[in-house]
Amino acid sequence: MQQRKMDEEEFILMLPSATTVKECFDRVSHEKIPSLSGPQQGIGREVRTLPIKRSQFFEDMLHSFNAAEKRHSCNSSQTTRALTVGGPSIPTGMQNPVLESSYTIPHPFNSEKWSLVWKQFERDVPRQDLYVNGLLCGNATQAIKRIMDLMSTSWWELENRALTSTTTIPCPPPASTGMFDTVTRSVSTILQAIRNVRDCLVGNEKVYQAVRLAVLSAQQSVLGLPLEILNTHVRTISLQQQGGEMSNTQTICLGEIQSSSGASESSPGPNSWGSQRKMIVHIQRHTSGSRLPYVCIEKNLHVFTVDVMGIQVPRMRVWVSINIDLFLDTPVMMKWRWQAL
Repeated sequence: MQQRKMDEEEFILMLPSATTVKECFDRVSHEKIPSLSGPQQGIGREVRTLPIKRSQFFEDMLHSFNAAEKRHSCNSSQTTRALTVGGPSIPTGMQNPVLESSYTIPHPFNSEKWSLVWKQFERDVPRQDLYVNGLLCGNATQAIKRIMDLMSTSWWELENRALTSTTTIPCPPPASTGMFDTVTRSVSTILQAIRNVRDCLVGNEKVYQAVRLAVLSAQQSVLGLPLEILNTHVRTISLQQQGGEMSNTQTICLGEIQSSSGASESSPGPNSWGSQRKMIVHIQRHTSGSRLPYVCIEKNLHVFTVDVMGIQVPRMRVWVSINIDLFLDTPVMMKWRWQAL
């Protein structure tokens, strides 16, 4: 493990990269956590970072969408059979798949699999704070326009930089010597036009890929694997630290503390912990280096215990962050920091 001091108050602890889900759990299992019942001096100074193989992270994340797609296909098949046998009326509890969507799905999401991702994005946007280029988005339609603009601008700037770095001063064309040269130049012009169209199509697909990845990353399910890793870790280590003292009477949890009404507790005031409960998503460019866009997801949660009477007692907090590059094939960076109450 490498340790690098950032300033007088914070340290970055870099864990070895993980290429499988099992390795993610193994890497984190060796890390210590603050005591849930003893003093918590020095807590909040260390930020742990775990690089996760990109393909593995999204494979795990897309698992829920694949399951939803299978359920959707099954329901659609049952609806079709019912309509065929029972006539034009739609059975109770089923919807006509033709009338299922009353709005236009953006082009990058018009396949069946990606349409489910888009619909989930629409549901998640109001439940989080989503910023695109620093601007807060109130709904999915507003967000997708800004995301498309950001990805398009970033891609074509990248292409222009690559073109500029390889461009040489062309030699003047030789004087025409007849019909053969004229035909040759015409063919060259046509071939160049074809290449331009091909490059444009490739560029559009690259933009669409980045847009899909940005929308997929800006959803609540992006925290599924990280929170599962931390939840398993905090339960295991805490029970070991307490020597079984808490295991018989209390359950250790990581998440949002629920009030008696079932809603998440929050405190008033713009700077309170309650105001930070929402997942915060930033889709923006790196401020230096490549200047390419990336997604940063942040979430604040509680570590708490629940006794046999259902009483919840907060023990400490945890800040979790996920960083995902959109045009670069780099690992997904999972970061977290334990914080005192």
